[in-house]
Amino acid sequence: MKPYVALLIAAALFFPAPPVPAIVAFGDSITVGYGARTRAAMWTDRLVLEVGPIENIAVAGSTVAAQLILIQAYAGPAQTALWMSCTNDLFAQTPVATYQATLRAGVLHLQQRRMAVYLGTCLGLKPYPTVPAGTPALH
Repeated sequence: MKPYVALLIAAALFFPAPPVPAIVAFGDSITVGYGARTRAAMWTDRLVLEVGPIENIAVAGSTVAAQLILIQAYAGPAQTALWMSCTNDLFAQTPVATYQATLRAGVLHLQQRRMAVYLGTCLGLKPYPTVPAGTPALH
């Protein structure tokens, strides 16, 4: 056996790969952690203590339209999506109908990937998106 192979095997045994996040977080500055006095006060970091690793790809200052682009491009392994959005669209004066349609498109995209979706928003989304039977629910 070549020396570098033994070194690679030893490294794999002593330094295992970090766990793959089963959850991905989309959103704006609130999801990034804006407003939290400490990292331990960030809602995503507090949730990590309960559920394990979360892949946080939120972007401070983003609107729901920008978040939809991230959602459509996401190719990671997560099976659950957390999406918190609203404030920047209020400041940008995004029309409510546009906001709702964009949220609906993002939720449906995630559900078509067979992901459970947890949505936090300050604007209503009714009627709720409908998807084929057996698709994870919107929470």
